[in-house]
Amino acid sequence: MNRRKFLSLLALSSVTIISGCGIPNLPKDSLVVSLSNDPITLNPILASDSVSFSVIDFLFNGIIRVDEDQKIQPDLAHQINILNNGLVYRIKLRKDVFFHDGVRLTADDVVFTYEKILDPKTNTVRRSDLIVNDVPIKVLKVDDFTVDFVLPEVFSPFISNLGTGILPKHLLENQDINTSNFNFNPVGTGPFVLKKWYVADKIILEPHERYYQGKPLLKSLIIKIIPDSNSQIFSYETGEIDMVDLRPKDVSLIKEDPSSTVVFYPTKTYTYLGFNLKNHLFEDRNVRMAIAHSIDKNSLVKAVLMGYGDVLNYPTCPLDWSYPEGLWYPEYNPEKADEILDNAGWYRGPDGFRYKNNQLFRFNCLIRQGSKDREMAGVIIQQYLEKRGLKMELISLEWSSLLERLTSEKKDFDTTIMGWGLGLDPDPYSIWYSKEYPNGFNLNGYSNPEVDKLIILGRKTIDQEKRKEIYRKLYEIIVQDQPYVFLWYPKSIVAYRNWVKGLSKPGPSGLMIYPERIYVDRIEN
Repeated sequence: MNRRKFLSLLALSSVTIISGCGIPNLPKDSLVVSLSNDPITLNPILASDSVSFSVIDFLFNGIIRVDEDQKIQPDLAHQINILNNGLVYRIKLRKDVFFHDGVRLTADDVVFTYEKILDPKTNTVRRSDLIVNDVPIKVLKVDDFTVDFVLPEVFSPFISNLGTGILPKHLLENQDINTSNFNFNPVGTGPFVLKKWYVADKIILEPHERYYQGKPLLKSLIIKIIPDSNSQIFSYETGEIDMVDLRPKDVSLIKEDPSSTVVFYPTKTYTYLGFNLKNHLFEDRNVRMAIAHSIDKNSLVKAVLMGYGDVLNYPTCPLDWSYPEGLWYPEYNPEKADEILDNAGWYRGPDGFRYKNNQLFRFNCLIRQGSKDREMAGVIIQQYLEKRGLKMELISLEWSSLLERLTSEKKDFDTTIMGWGLGLDPDPYSIWYSKEYPNGFNLNGYSNPEVDKLIILGRKTIDQEKRKEIYRKLYEIIVQDQPYVFLWYPKSIVAYRNWVKGLSKPGPSGLMIYPERIYVDRIEN
């Protein structure tokens, strides 16, 4: 299980630090953290957003997990054997794993989980992880604690796709998994058990007494729902939460607080301005390129990240082994942008805005409410585009509403500023493969036959250097198509109170990879 950091995407304001503020509101032996929104679901095969996984990862285990060094390690698996020249993955399960209700985990649960993912009736975006060149992987029970995954052909990313939380067959086999109450009252095998979920208030987790790694040290893990970033930092300062993500502008203030530790670490994430390619405004690649030439990303990223991250020009980040060097990308060039728009027939009207066939070039841009870095970026981009005669309206939406508009088949948006967290393997199938629209992560309807071919070739290729060349060609085409304007990749900045112990070393996997080891040692004033 990959313990993700809390992706609360905080935005903080300048406030007064309360040094040695004490802990009047925090329970002894409990860790209190915050989350920007309620999860959409707590079912690991239905979830598709970082907010939901921020809770799911405490409740479930996968066959594998990712450690502090971004290496794959067994989790529910006791042993993994690769047989038949890479076409069979034999998983021998641990025999000391129990669900939260006391039922032992067996091969039946693993087969059930992956069959549900493969079931076309299940509303999951994970099906492509188990489809190889349009042929489903077979999941077979060998004995009570052994499962075979049988591949139709070599599939290089496969083992990295085995981190999905395993579901209890005995609770779900006779239910509609899409609508089951289980999705909000889950039973997993993870280190913590869901005690209570007070919607829009807090989620209370308690230790799993029979967790196979040992009962967690915390008495409880309390996750407060605090949508507003400024309120999150205020809650941290006043002693209501123990940890908080920081925006760059608040680092110097928090570092002055002797009761806090501030850590920085790179993340395998990136932020982008994405176009709805089914919108007639953005069907023309030249128009998308003009918008890319209109944005001074260096100035934008300097203003938003203040040195805690960097400009990104490709659909991957430098932490990934597939990251290409030296590819062409559309640099800031407002004169070039004007030339492209003129040639595309978008003329400037007397009001300074551009028109074509008496239609104003006007569109919306959806941003998650409370994500101050993206809201700031939106305002800056809006100003750049207005200089080129393009009118962009910013719309901030609550997280669930934003996801609904982006992921529904209707795709009710023009553009959006969003981000992707990259997996251990660079396989880009779910985001860029044409068949992943409209029900996968290909949210904007991107389709390029050559990219499709390269994605499939990359999945079939085992040699990493050969795969890197394949992905370099793929990234080059995507950049030339510019379905996104790639903006930046950030560093994560986290502050926590000095009494929080047992955290993982700072790195792309976050600070809470092993939550069962975390404890608090509060010192009362």
